[in-house]
Amino acid sequence: RLAFGTAGLRGKVGAGPNRMNRLVIQETATGLGNYLLEQVKDAASRGVVIGYDGRPDSKQFAHDTASVLTALGIKVYLTYDVAATPIVAFGVRTLNAAAA
Repeated sequence: RLAFGTAGLRGKVGAGPNRMNRLVIQETATGLGNYLLEQVKDAASRGVVIGYDGRPDSKQFAHDTASVLTALGIKVYLTYDVAATPIVAFGVRTLNAAAA
């Protein structure tokens, strides 16, 4: 399995649990969403900020994450275009979001 570190999930895109792919992203988003709902006060209403970079699958992965979190009842703030990490961090602080 891919390890989730301070920089998030990192790895080569491909099939299987040790690669970045849509299933791994959806499973990770489900885990994150459930954790937030259990551990962070008002997480559902505070929401999660999601941004993405210019890599080929990044936008799809961001949309997959947004879909999972929305299905769990968590508000999502999804950037409409490529966003630098500081923009996402600014969004978390400005919106008082539960996570990014």
